[in-house]
This record gives sequence, structure tokens and C-alpha cells, in this order.
Amino acid sequence: DGIVKLCKFFDIDIDDYFANFIDINQSNYPNKKDEKNNGFNPFDFGNTIRELRLSMNMSTQEFAERLGTSERIIQYYEAGQRTPKLDMLINIACVLKVPASYLLS
Repeated sequence: DGIVKLCKFFDIDIDDYFANFIDINQSNYPNKKDEKNNGFNPFDFGNTIRELRLSMNMSTQEFAERLGTSERIIQYYEAGQRTPKLDMLINIACVLKVPASYLLS
């Protein structure tokens, strides 16, 4: 229900959004898996969201506002000092228009 509201708010087609979760091997998302580290790396996560945010010409303040959080929290995520909870991860993926699996790979 929250995802549906969020996608409506940002005018994102809900079917397209969930299709991204099903097909995680889409060719339009580069494979960024680090061969040296098969586990989750908060620093890589932070770099990924920073790169995606900047590619959308979005400031940390605007990104934070869209996510309903503080700019400082976004800075912590991007610096790899904190990791988001699942609901925030899904919101981040929705705002950045990528599958959550891409953010974690």
C-alpha cells in the first residue's frame, strides 16, 4: 500500500516498478558486482545511490525531501556510515527508478 502511494506520488507506473524486481538481469542496468566482495558493502551502496541521484540532477536536500527524511541521513547513506531499513531501501529504489536489487548488488 505504501509503495503504491509512493509510486503514484512520483508518477511511476507500479507495474513497471514491480517488473524491475522480477527481472533483475535487465540489460539497461550495468553489472556492478564486485568480484572481491560477494557480500553487501555499505560504501558501494552509498556510491551507487550518489551516482544515481546525481545522474538525475537531484541534490541531497531534494532527495531527502522525496524520501521524507533528513539531508544528513542521505549523507550518512552515501558515505557508507549507515544502511537503510527495508522500507527506506524500497523508497530509495522507487525514487531513483531502479530495482532495489540493483542497489544491493
